[in-house]
Amino acid sequence: MADTEAHIYDSLDEKQKLEMAEGIQQIPPFLKTMDDFIGLNVSRLVGEFDKETFDSAVDEIEAHLANRERFDLCGAECSMSWIHSDGVSVKEMVLSPMSIVTGAEHKVETINSVVQGDVIVFTETGANYFLAGDVFISSPGVRKLGITIDGVKFTNTFANPTNERDEEKLDQLYFESSKDHPELGEYEVFKKIAGVSQEAIDYYMNDQGEPEGIPCGSIDLGVSEIDGMGTFTTRDIEKGERFPVFMEGNRTILARYSNHSFKPNAWLVGNDATALEDISKGTEITMNYLDNYIKTNGNGGLQCLAQ
Repeated sequence: MADTEAHIYDSLDEKQKLEMAEGIQQIPPFLKTMDDFIGLNVSRLVGEFDKETFDSAVDEIEAHLANRERFDLCGAECSMSWIHSDGVSVKEMVLSPMSIVTGAEHKVETINSVVQGDVIVFTETGANYFLAGDVFISSPGVRKLGITIDGVKFTNTFANPTNERDEEKLDQLYFESSKDHPELGEYEVFKKIAGVSQEAIDYYMNDQGEPEGIPCGSIDLGVSEIDGMGTFTTRDIEKGERFPVFMEGNRTILARYSNHSFKPNAWLVGNDATALEDISKGTEITMNYLDNYIKTNGNGGLQCLAQ
């Protein structure tokens, strides 16, 4: 693959080479808008790296994307379809702009075509910038990590001498099986996305402001099935009701003890928590720590996809 890509670069005119350089230079600014954990691992691949570094970074990103996907946190849009002709099958992928993609290893030599848009592709040999119209050969077993710049339409073309049309069988024939990754809980996924340690969280929760939390109206403390102590309603709450998270510079028990959920029943609006739905008496109040983190830190998250 490296030889093929070098040939592509040698065949570019000066304008295309400039576009390629500008595309790769977009990676560092792009990292600032990413999921912090993914940004850290992609940054390991900006510049020179060896195969061990590449495999480690892709493994980490792939596992993290799989966990994000479990909680519906991957915002990238992707459609995949097969196109068949006599003796040939083509898998076509349409990807949204500014997304990150990990590719399954191919079992056979593949013709790759960028039909639309531009994409930065990392392999163990380095980073390459491909534009619409580029065609290159991918050898079996080559892993890829891609960052789309514009919306991308990308095809893999495979020889299909038996004219197989069962697409599940074709996936098994052409692609290695996806790796099994450890499943992390919601809270652990949040910490990786935000790039915060438990030590930093403990410092904030225990040493900043009012450690115990001051009372908060119709909310009380109780033992949580999610983790440790949590906050619970002492009456039925209607959608839209608001409860203070901060009062006179101190945290209420909502700020101190509310547990995290990616599908919360309350969210942070200024210094208040607002009910997102009707909440029955005795229900635990949860908030999305990632949403709170984004509001506080301006991190917009990352469109991501594991395929």
